[in-house]
Amino acid sequence: MSSGAATVLAGFALLWIDSGGFQPAFMGSPFGVTLSLGALSAVVAAVFGLGVAARNAIRLKRVGAAIQGQAAGPTPEQQATVAAIEGRLRFSGRITAAFLVLAVLCMAVARYV
Repeated sequence: MSSGAATVLAGFALLWIDSGGFQPAFMGSPFGVTLSLGALSAVVAAVFGLGVAARNAIRLKRVGAAIQGQAAGPTPEQQATVAAIEGRLRFSGRITAAFLVLAVLCMAVARYV
């Protein structure tokens, strides 16, 4: 978790340095706008990755521990809960990946815009 937050903070520090303290002239340029879009995409990816996915992974771990503690297999309710959590994890993973790809693309093409 902390590496994702550190990466986003480092990115903002680099943007601060490149922009001379978020100067409007720089931030309004095509280069600045593209980097800002990449930064926003990275923040959205971090929110989904650190917030939504982590929270659901913890829930899945709790349900899994409860299932392991039972003599019988999982109840239908537990199976439904696991399936729902897995669906949310899959969705948040796709959202995170999409926004990370957008962030990387913005960083890669910013100097050419």
